[in-house]
Amino acid sequence: MIESLKGGQHWLNDTYQVEVREHCPGRDWPPMLWLSIKRRDKEWIHDWRELQEIKNQLIGPEHEAVELYPSESRVIDGANLHQPQKEL
Repeated sequence: MIESLKGGQHWLNDTYQVEVREHCPGRDWPPMLWLSIKRRDKEWIHDWRELQEIKNQLIGPEHEAVELYPSESRVIDGANLHQPQKEL
């Protein structure tokens, strides 16, 4: 984990903390950038317009991004910020 953190960039404003790292998932995939976006107050995030603006500012407006909701067996909560699920 420590090796994978080397070379990353960290961005901070009043509301968000973002880590940007290069990620190469495998031979059949192109190099990608991985963004970890967290609210500094640990509240829920999900205003896609704010996430879009962060992506545009850090990666560029003509690059695309994907938000992944992994299978439960692959969930990683390294920041230990998992909050109880809200009812849909």
